[in-house]
Order: sequence, then C-alpha cells, then structure tokens
Amino acid sequence: MPRKKSTAKVEDMTKMADKKAIAKAAKNADKLTQHLITIDTKYGDGLPYEQGRLINEVRFYLNHSAEAMLQAGRHLVVLKEHEPHGGFTKALEDIGLAPRAAQQMMQAAVKFTGSNAKALAHLGKVKMLELMIEDDEDLKELASGGTLAGLDLDEIDAMSTRELKAALRKSRKTHEADNTANEKLIEGKDKKLNKLSKRAKNWDSRVKEFNQETTNIASDVLEALSKLEALREVYLSEDFGDDNREQADNAMGCVYFNAIEQIGHKAAEVITACDHLFGHYANHSMTMVDYWEEKLDQE
Repeated sequence: MPRKKSTAKVEDMTKMADKKAIAKAAKNADKLTQHLITIDTKYGDGLPYEQGRLINEVRFYLNHSAEAMLQAGRHLVVLKEHEPHGGFTKALEDIGLAPRAAQQMMQAAVKFTGSNAKALAHLGKVKMLELMIEDDEDLKELASGGTLAGLDLDEIDAMSTRELKAALRKSRKTHEADNTANEKLIEGKDKKLNKLSKRAKNWDSRVKEFNQETTNIASDVLEALSKLEALREVYLSEDFGDDNREQADNAMGCVYFNAIEQIGHKAAEVITACDHLFGHYANHSMTMVDYWEEKLDQE
C-alpha cells in the first residue's frame, strides 16, 4: 500500500531538519577547532593537548621563577579554552590553585609576551604582578631600556616590592594631577575660544559649538572612568568573610575586567576612526584660536 502524501511530506521535512542540524553542528565544531588551534599556537608548547600533562607541568612551574609563572599561565589559558564547563575549575582543584591566583597568572601570560617577558622575568613573580596593570606601551619602553614611573629595570630590580608599589602609586597620582592640569588648560582654551568666536560667522561659530560638545563629552567620559575606579576601591574595602573572599574576588574581577575590556575596545575603535579622518590635521590644532588672538593683539 503506498504511503500517504502527508506522511511522506513529514518524513522529508524531518530529513531536511536533520541535515540542517548536522550542518550547523559541523560548522560549530569547525569554529571551535579553529579557535583551539589559535590558542594552542599562541600559548601552547607544540605538544598535543593532554589535561594530565598540563596539570602536572603547572604544579612544577608554580614552584619556580617568574618565567615559570608565565609558562604556567600559558598552560592555564590552554586548559581553560579546551575544558568544558566546570572542567577548568576541577583542573584548578587538582592543581591546588585558587581561581584568583589562576586568573592573575593567565592575565600575566597574556600581558607579558615576547621580548617583554624575557626582559622583565628576572624581576620576580610579585613585581611582575605589580607591573601587570601598567600600560603595554610603558612596559615595552621599560623592557627596551627606557623607564617606567621614572625607574629603569636595574632600579626596579634593586627595589623591594613595597618600594615598587609605592613608586607606581605615586606615579599614578602624578599622572592624575597632570590630567587635571590638562583639563584646566583645555577649559582655559575653551573660554578663550568662546570670547574669540563671537567674531566668527557660519562655520566659525560651528567650530565653537563643536569644541564645547567634544569638551563636555570628554569630561563625561573622564568622570565615568573615575567613578569606575572609585567603584573598584569600594569593592576592595568590602568584607565578604575569609571563606567567601576568593570566590567573590574571582566573580567581581571577571565582571570588572569585562567592563574595562569593553571600554578599551570602544576607545580603540574611536581612536582608529579619528586618526583615519582627522590625523593629518593634528599638527594644525588650535590655529584658528592663535589667528584670532593675533588679530586682537593688533587691535
């Protein structure tokens, strides 16, 4: 007896759905494979992935130098990317490593790469972790023979960790003070522009408005970043109890780092677009103000 048309149609639709599901699964598997190849190439040691080997080697590296800490961090990155949900936490338990410490080592492995890692590794694990929050360009300059916070590598090497922490904190405060001074300078320029642009017409008046708009937006962004820094300090002062501290630090650290990373990506996009559109005008900034100043002086 021939099959009913409705039954045949259902079977055809089922086969089609199965094919789509298989194709989607294959695509996802290929995407995951490519991602793991990238991770293994960047952070791996050239050997095939094997969880037990990496766990044993992380244990070994934890007992050695800063360079070994970085290698442990690289292995942890590979472990984290390869293991399914919950597998990485189990691996940390097997190693005997707290999640917060593992996160620091992974961040250090990502932060210190290539020549930077080789040049700075002799400073030791604790000092490298202190330097981890500094800008990449500043660390690159330090590694290439320059200075960071007014200190060269030999001076940092001779310091105690406490002295280094104090020097970095002082440098950040000085940098913040410089930023405040720059803001006041911009404010002064803005007032001068307001005065001079009364004589402007058409596009000249629009420059004044544009300057005010960009200054206000920049001020809002700086204020928001200051609030983000203050939020971090508030969190660090909160008491979650000794039993919950590591778990809280791990969760809060991930949330905070994700927020900072989003800001960094967006800032990079804005800078790239600005450089593409207006980069060739950088050496001619404020020429209109200077022109009007000269005109007023002559009068």
